[in-house]
Amino acid sequence: MADYIVLADYKVNHGIPDTSEDVTLTRLITRASRAVDRFCFREPGGFAGQSLTKYLDVAPTPNGRTRISLEVQPLLSVTTFKTDDAGDGVFEVTWTEGTDFLLYPLNDLPKREIQVNLRTGRYSLPIGQRRVQIVGAWGEAASVPEPIAEAVELQVSRWRWRLRAPEGVAGNGDVGFVELKDLDPDVKAIIVNGHYRETVVFA
Repeated sequence: MADYIVLADYKVNHGIPDTSEDVTLTRLITRASRAVDRFCFREPGGFAGQSLTKYLDVAPTPNGRTRISLEVQPLLSVTTFKTDDAGDGVFEVTWTEGTDFLLYPLNDLPKREIQVNLRTGRYSLPIGQRRVQIVGAWGEAASVPEPIAEAVELQVSRWRWRLRAPEGVAGNGDVGFVELKDLDPDVKAIIVNGHYRETVVFA
C-alpha cells in the first residue's frame, strides 16, 4: 500500500544530510500515512492510485428488483469487470465499459458508482456474496493530493521532534517508541479544510 510522501523528499525539505534516521523516518511515514487513512475513513493507500483486484458483494434490493448499480470505493479506471453468475467462484462473464456499464460521476474523478448501461447493457448484476470482480486503478487520484502529503509530512515532523519529549512516548521495539497521542490538531485541520474526510465508511 502506498505511503503519501517520499523519504528522500522529506530529508531534503528538513535538511537531514545522512542516513542515521532513515529507518525511523520510513516507519513514521508509513504510520502517518495510515493514520491519515483512518482519520479520513479511507482504505489503506486510498489517496494514491493503486492497481488492485477487488471483489464485491451484490445485495438484493428492498423491493426485490434487479440491482442496477454498485457503490464503490474511489476508483480511477477499470481494466476488467467480471461477474460470477453461477455463484461457483468463477468469474465467467466479462463486461465491456461503455456498452455494459458506466462509471459515475460521468465527468469527474474519482468514480464512486458503477451502473448497468440501461440502453445497451447485455448483463445484470448477480445477487450474492463475492459476485463481482474488478481489476483497476483505485484511489483518489493518480498522484497524492498536495494537502494530504502536507498533512503526512507535518505529522511525521511532530512525531520526530516528540522523540525528545519522554513524557509523550513509550518504548517499542518496532519504531523505538509509540506515540501516545492522536493526529495533531494542525494535521486534522489541513484534512478537514480540504474536505478529504469521508462521511461514509465502505466495508
